[in-house]
Amino acid sequence: MNAGGGPQQAEQAHENYHKDTSKTIAQALHELRETPHGSQWPLAVKYLEAMLLYDFTGHAEFFQQQEGLTLTLAELPTGQVAAVHPLLVAVLRLHVRSIPTAPHYCPVADDQEEPVHRCDSYPRPMDLESKPMFPRLKQFSKRCSAPQLTIEGELVMHSDKVTNDAKATFAEAGAVKVLLESLLDVRDLDLQDGLLRILSDLVQDPALQAKQAAEEFKDFVLTDNGGADVVLELMKGNLKNKTRVNAALYTLAGVVTLIPDAASAMATELGSKVLIQTVWKYWSCGDTRRRSLMLLRRMRDAKPDLTAFMLKHWKASLAAMECGQSEDPDATTPEGTPEPVVEATPEVAQEEAGDERDDRDGNAVGDEGIGAVEEAEGAPEDQLEQMPLESCEMSQLDEETLEAVQPEEGRHRYGAGDAFAHYWQVS
Repeated sequence: MNAGGGPQQAEQAHENYHKDTSKTIAQALHELRETPHGSQWPLAVKYLEAMLLYDFTGHAEFFQQQEGLTLTLAELPTGQVAAVHPLLVAVLRLHVRSIPTAPHYCPVADDQEEPVHRCDSYPRPMDLESKPMFPRLKQFSKRCSAPQLTIEGELVMHSDKVTNDAKATFAEAGAVKVLLESLLDVRDLDLQDGLLRILSDLVQDPALQAKQAAEEFKDFVLTDNGGADVVLELMKGNLKNKTRVNAALYTLAGVVTLIPDAASAMATELGSKVLIQTVWKYWSCGDTRRRSLMLLRRMRDAKPDLTAFMLKHWKASLAAMECGQSEDPDATTPEGTPEPVVEATPEVAQEEAGDERDDRDGNAVGDEGIGAVEEAEGAPEDQLEQMPLESCEMSQLDEETLEAVQPEEGRHRYGAGDAFAHYWQVS
């Protein structure tokens, strides 16, 4: 790869480097075109991934010009999805790009537009001049293209431009549809998280055909409510998986920002319950909380009839947190109702066994039992110490008023209870 000759030329590629690697990449892409796949197909996929990770700037553009994106996307949804997933990650550079910070949405002014924010997530540029641990990267930087000035006046590196081109190509090729179909078929949890992260990246930037991708997400025909059902089902029962939750919220927020009417498809009892549980599970995480509250507000605006259902579950979650009865939102029954699991101690199990024997002997049922209950009602207070106290039940919240969730003075200004209680006052 280099001509040798000493330390001065250690970081300089040979003059035939790009020519030779281009031939090898073309040969690997030829293996991807073969149907059925030959024995060299897995090696070709791994080679392409390795070359993109090693020198993205030097190889990604040629990879796209040779229809590498189309060949990779052809494996979805019924092909070798798990094998091409790392290659898709390398193409979109998701290993160095994280989900961006959520903007501060305005929960009060319905007549005002939300602030414009940058939807795309670019990696932090490496400062080659201030990295003493990499003293020879200055020579490597000479091979990198200079930043290009976009129409909006932002400096974008060549690698970011290639990544954006890949997003646009994926959107035009119908990647959203096959990604949603793959999410329905795949059972591996890590693979589901990876595909969901890829999907979230395609519905963010309008300049990269994201609106077309959002329309495809909204009109997904394999579920009743489009792609929203797929994403919400992935969140349900998996709220402990923060990576999945953030990718799902990033996807839904991007869709409703591009297509406001898509909120009506998300406005279901399942959607509102999952998002309310998400708010309270991640109430201390600003990005997750803000995106969840924004989606709940959009859902309420789309279907006002859902407000009572949302308020009931919000108040239940608030009361549970204030009482210290923090539920695990992942432990739910098929209907979505939390199902607590209580393990009986040996003493309690022995008492229950004694009660069952009393029932069989007729001591707990009949006139004598009823009289005993009446006697207990009129008994002095000291004789009632052994009677079990009534626990705080969620059903009592139905009789409470809206003032029960009003913000109190002195609360933390980032508290989720304050934000959402204020949110319900919006007419």
